[in-house]
Amino acid sequence: MMMVSTGCVETIVMDSDEENLPVVVSCILEQGQSKLTLNLQYVKGKSMDEYIPVEDAKVYIKELKGFERTVDFKHSEGSVWVTRPDPFFSILPQMSYALYIEIPGREMIMAETTVPSNRVIPEVVKKWSDTVAEIEDFYFQTGLEDGSQTAPVWIFATKGKHTDGESKKNRYSLLVTDHPYADPVNATGLRFSDLPIEGDPVPPDTHLMYTWPAFREMRRKMPDLPLYEGFIRLDHLDNNPFHLLAGPLRYKESYQDHLDFFFVSEEYDRYLRSVYIKDRQLETDLTSIFSTDMVYTNIKGGIGIFAGISRNNLMFLVN
Repeated sequence: MMMVSTGCVETIVMDSDEENLPVVVSCILEQGQSKLTLNLQYVKGKSMDEYIPVEDAKVYIKELKGFERTVDFKHSEGSVWVTRPDPFFSILPQMSYALYIEIPGREMIMAETTVPSNRVIPEVVKKWSDTVAEIEDFYFQTGLEDGSQTAPVWIFATKGKHTDGESKKNRYSLLVTDHPYADPVNATGLRFSDLPIEGDPVPPDTHLMYTWPAFREMRRKMPDLPLYEGFIRLDHLDNNPFHLLAGPLRYKESYQDHLDFFFVSEEYDRYLRSVYIKDRQLETDLTSIFSTDMVYTNIKGGIGIFAGISRNNLMFLVN
């Protein structure tokens, strides 16, 4: 599974008592997933070169409604634990789950989450010119009923044909939107007018990834809005239409570019946002590596994250 990851935060504790180091847990449940993976290790002490994996424990998750099934994890290697095969089990949308970890000599470690649904995927609405065969405008519409809204959503734009293994390295670096719930946490300080154009416009068989009439219309509808670095985070989607562009703009013969929508549980949303903020702080303050206070956790008796995610994607423009 491709995680919605904004970076890697390493936690070190400045504590002389390294026999009672906190336990770090990481487990993300994705809708439809049948084989689960969990990472379990002790926080690195100040005199340690490597993390110490937890290898002796009882680890399992339980559905909190419905059949209330329980699924056990078994230790695989290092800090990795995986679930035992179960042909009748998969992660369900809008299902709540509890995680339990029993380590000898320690109190029970617990966490809960609810997996969001990916049933909502915005559609691309294209407005054609009345006089020429050109797209004058395009925007996104969810079709949700009035008053309905989704879980928090993180949006990435991917260049070329969509493949899970390639999408991270092919992501666009800049995005812009007029969505009212866009989070400024990753605003770059640049504006829509700063969006660069790459490639050679001279060959006659190339064209800009967005048709100029549509691009001009978006510039009119989205006065010089901020550019966001790598992704756009929205508190939620509702039935309000919105525009979204990715860049740098480029000249090319054809396009199969995609938007990846990651609907995340409240816990994962808070965790990812706090990780992103801490990553940015590490760029200017290396001492923050010794603090866990800034990174959100929902693990009782430990630190880390147990959360749910659902995802979807769409081809957002083909020229």
